[in-house]
Amino acid sequence: MAYVEQSSDLIGITDDQGNLVYANPATRALLGLGEGSELELTTADLFPPEAFETYFEQVRPALLRGEPWQGYLPVNREGGPPLEVWMTVVGDVGPGGEVRWLVTVARDVTEWAQTRAELSRLAAHDELTGLAGRHLFTENLRAALARADRTGQLVAVAFVDIDDLKPINDQLGHRAGDQVLIEMAARLTRAVRPYDTVARWGGDEFVVLLDNLDDEAEAAALEARIDASLNGETLQAHGHALAVSASLGMALGRAGSTSEQLLHQADAAMYEMKLDRRTGSPGAPDDRAGSHPRHEPTTHDVAVAVTQRAIVPYYQPVVDLRRGEEVGRQALARWTAPGEAPRAAAEFLDLVEGTGVSLSLDLAILRDAAHDAMTWSDALDVYVHVSSRFVMRPDAATFVEEILQRTGLHAGRLHLEIPEAAVGARPSAIGATLHALHSLGLGLVLDARGPGAAPPAAVDDHLFDELRFRLPVGPQGGPDPDVRGTVARLASLGFRGIVAVGVESAWQEELLIDAGCDRAEGWRYGPAVPSA
Repeated sequence: MAYVEQSSDLIGITDDQGNLVYANPATRALLGLGEGSELELTTADLFPPEAFETYFEQVRPALLRGEPWQGYLPVNREGGPPLEVWMTVVGDVGPGGEVRWLVTVARDVTEWAQTRAELSRLAAHDELTGLAGRHLFTENLRAALARADRTGQLVAVAFVDIDDLKPINDQLGHRAGDQVLIEMAARLTRAVRPYDTVARWGGDEFVVLLDNLDDEAEAAALEARIDASLNGETLQAHGHALAVSASLGMALGRAGSTSEQLLHQADAAMYEMKLDRRTGSPGAPDDRAGSHPRHEPTTHDVAVAVTQRAIVPYYQPVVDLRRGEEVGRQALARWTAPGEAPRAAAEFLDLVEGTGVSLSLDLAILRDAAHDAMTWSDALDVYVHVSSRFVMRPDAATFVEEILQRTGLHAGRLHLEIPEAAVGARPSAIGATLHALHSLGLGLVLDARGPGAAPPAAVDDHLFDELRFRLPVGPQGGPDPDVRGTVARLASLGFRGIVAVGVESAWQEELLIDAGCDRAEGWRYGPAVPSA
């Protein structure tokens, strides 16, 4: 302990909610804490937002594998910009995937990092934007593809072209055009992960390397985040507010792909999007307003909320339509920040879809829902939705099994809702996971896009016990004549139950009973409330 107290390294310990419970003198000095002062700090105070993404994308997966993590992280300090440190992180992970405590040991490498960054910039970076140049990007891409050949992970290349930059240069001058390029470069850098590469390809074109991708869903989520960062918000250039947009094309590389192929495919996809916009193609993403939250909350806010257990399940009744009684409860994620009304899941789930935060959120809701279900005197079933990223993990069944063992919940009471998109996109990749989950004895529910969608081929294996679909009529609309046929068609596929979501009125309930639907949930039966 004397060594720890006298060490110049930064040593700290946090508990399962991210609270700092110990800091050695070197760490206290960095944070501006006097000897004996209270440690009323959390990881949200210790680390800037970009560190949380590294935690969920790299650190936490290493801890789940039982391994320490080492790498560069920024750390906040008293009265100055964040320090870049070389950090080692070890932790204790519980059987349900929860992190019980963390020990961090860090060394300040800010000066060395600044020297390294300056040498790298002078050697291989674009002078205007500070981004990587073509040569550095190509080297990084080749290295990433070589790793992909060994690990089986995916690599993506995104080509970005600034729309109509020439008129800005012609009308406002090249200084304004340069400011546009600098701002768009900064947005690209903020949109990607710390270990991705953003480069200026030349003129008004940029290229992005997305490395170490687990699956197509992760690539699609990052593509959407990049697209949202570039489009929709005005920027200031030479005293003018400009509505600048960008066209984006992406190519996905697997084992055996070459850098030339990926660059060519991404370039072609980008020009196809640009052509769609100019010709008004129905597939062109003309209106992005509201599709990606740009203000509050942020991905960092959600990451902090998950760490501090501020996102918890609320429950809405699931009713047996034949018996007219409650038989289960649907777990719905709610963000219960102090002093605020709970945020519905729709306000924050899209922000973390496809990221490491979504896996932690899935595990948190699963753990809480299993624990809450054990406190219910009526022993009702509990329905829990999980993300595509969760299902695509080969160890998903292990997490669920450990949660069931730890809480004592009988597997038959847990109904796990699997997104149809995950099953339809990569059925072979998640087939083993679905079989492993099914073998635990829990109920698998196919969460369908809509009543008219054709369920994927995986349902032929009778892995799914129920199908969950959203009722396609509103409370003011007339009965949908296709509901009876839809329910009959879905039941003929072998599901033991059909669950209708979004039931809000008595006539909707009667329509479903007449059609032979088994279960229903929605405001007709009550709002979502805490377990207590």
